[in-house]
Amino acid sequence: MKSFIKTSLMLAALGTAAAVAAAPVYLIDATTDMQAPDPSFANVAFSLIYEDFNFDMLFSLNELLAFTGYIDVMGNYFPELLAVPTVSGITGNGSVWQFGDGQNTVTFDAATFTAFTQSAVDIPLPASPLLAGLGLVAVAALSRRRSTQP
Repeated sequence: MKSFIKTSLMLAALGTAAAVAAAPVYLIDATTDMQAPDPSFANVAFSLIYEDFNFDMLFSLNELLAFTGYIDVMGNYFPELLAVPTVSGITGNGSVWQFGDGQNTVTFDAATFTAFTQSAVDIPLPASPLLAGLGLVAVAALSRRRSTQP
């Protein structure tokens, strides 16, 4: 029983350390009029969410979690983000924005969109309920052990 409690406490501690070291998640809204997103988001061309694995606060394609897609003036929808230009303080990848739909691509120079970033809502870790449960089991086991001792 003692080894089970130690193991549970170690797992809970490791889970806490992992939660503290989790990469931050950011939202980027890109607009077409060089203005910050308006309250109705009418000027937003696309949005993306990324997890900053390397903690540099710059978006890279390998960090992409979600992308709204881009709709061109003809109404064509491009759900894939294929290339991202270097935008000071936002990204540091290449020279153009490129979107695709599996068959076609559209490309824009870096100045076409103005990117604004802000922190996104924290995303809970999937293991958190498991770790909390293990912690509760350990506490219950310690309480039970103390109550049975003379």
